[in-house]
Amino acid sequence: MTLGEPVDVVFDGRPAFERGGDVTVHWARVADDRIVTLAEATAERDTLLAVTSDRGLASRLRALGVEVVGVNHLRRRLRETTAAAEGD
Repeated sequence: MTLGEPVDVVFDGRPAFERGGDVTVHWARVADDRIVTLAEATAERDTLLAVTSDRGLASRLRALGVEVVGVNHLRRRLRETTAAAEGD
């Protein structure tokens, strides 16, 4: 399944598994800080979409100009993408 866009996922801790394909997996001691660093390194931050239910992280990202949505938005998007792919 694909969202039609590149996806970066950040986890706390050490790698427990590796994935490939269209998803880039980042491992960090503090995932929130890594996410903010990734956003800061992006010139066109208004093109980013962050999914989090962490209010503190959401506030930090919004201050950088990043669009932030909750996990329910991602769930809906995944369902829509899956339904569209099954209809093809």
